[in-house]
Amino acid sequence: MEESQLPLNMKPQGQTFEDMVSDCFLMNEIAQKRRGQRLEAGSVMFMNREFNFTLDKETKYPSGYSEAEKMQSKSLVEEYMLLANVLVAKYLFKYCKDKTVLRAHNDISGDKKERL
Repeated sequence: MEESQLPLNMKPQGQTFEDMVSDCFLMNEIAQKRRGQRLEAGSVMFMNREFNFTLDKETKYPSGYSEAEKMQSKSLVEEYMLLANVLVAKYLFKYCKDKTVLRAHNDISGDKKERL
């Protein structure tokens, strides 16, 4: 869809492209600081590798794979998804305490922490 096809109410009002780029960098800075604080507080970060598969056009079976590039934008999105989960859990705990179940993970042993 070309920009000119966007309805007026969906077009950025009073913001330039440079403003939006600046906002994205600010959001990333905040996300990275939050990540640092989470890790300092003992949060575990799993370093899972992600793969892309290519499929054979005829059989539709995998014919190859490659490791996906690690992009900082994924880290930014992940951090805000975690923040959203925390905020929803706090809201549910405050206003729906008797109507909801929140999952809590037990702390892992010191030995397992050391290996991680």
